[in-house]
Order: sequence, then structure tokens, then C-alpha cells
Amino acid sequence: MTPAKSEPIISISIGLKKMSATIQADEKSQPQQIKSYNGKTFIPPYISFVTKTARIGDGALADYQSHPKYVVYDILKLVGKSYNEVEKDEDWGFELEKNKKSRIFDVIFETSNGKRAANPVILLSLLFKSMLQMVEKQHGKAVKVAKINLGNVNDPSIKGAVEEAAYIAGFTAVF
Repeated sequence: MTPAKSEPIISISIGLKKMSATIQADEKSQPQQIKSYNGKTFIPPYISFVTKTARIGDGALADYQSHPKYVVYDILKLVGKSYNEVEKDEDWGFELEKNKKSRIFDVIFETSNGKRAANPVILLSLLFKSMLQMVEKQHGKAVKVAKINLGNVNDPSIKGAVEEAAYIAGFTAVF
């Protein structure tokens, strides 16, 4: 599925250190960078659960300094992988918990309501929802399809997890 001819082209780029979005009126025009609520074009892909509402980006990165167990990041290192495939980082404040009956795992983190667990795909969908809100605020329309740029990541299982996260976030991902 590709965007309809009259629809602008939305692109979301996500990496380990930053994520961004662009909007392009058509294939001939230059893409325009979407800005976050604080005017930045690049957002750290961090999710904080210090407050009742998840915070994404710079606020979450700031929370990491004082509450590392409440902040999840490196989500692209987690999605589309089994527990044994993930290279754990000693700086993570969160933990991984293997499902005893499968290769799937959950990310365990602190929240304002105690410990919680979430599948990495759900966490990625939160990042996507945040990006969509910024695009929709500037564009004024709901995003149905977005091109996803993962840099040099070509792993089919990661792309499948990205497609699932996009579906949960309410749009179709194309590569």
C-alpha cells in the first residue's frame, strides 16, 4: 500500500539515538521536517513512565538521569528478536524477562503505579503514536500510511515487528 496520489508522503525515521518525521506534498516537492512540541526536529526514542502518562523524547531522556528504571530506550535493539538474540546493556535501568513457553520476552520497568511489563512492539507503537501526533498536528489530517526508514536495518523479523507496531499505532508502514 502506498499513499494515495492526493495524500502527502509521510516518512518516519527511527534509530537508536533519534527519530524524526517529514511530510512531502508530492514526490516532486522537498520534504519538510516535522518539529516536536519544543521546536526540535530530532527526538530521542526514549519512553518514560515516571508520571501516569508516558513521556516521549527529551522529557524521557531527562527522566533517565534521575529515574533510569522508569525509562525504556534502545527499542530497535529489542523488537523482532528472541530473548537470547538481544545484546543486553549494563546501563539499562529496565530488565528483560523471558517467557518460559516461547522465545518471546517482555521489558520490565518501573512506573508511577509499580512494576510493569510490555512487549517491545507495544513500546515501539508508543513511539510511533508520538510521531503521528506531531505529524497530524502540523498536517491537520490523520496519517494512514507512512514510509519507515530504519537506516541500514534490513532484518525481516525487525521489519515485521515494525509493521505490527505501526498497525497498533493506527497506520500502515511501508519501506
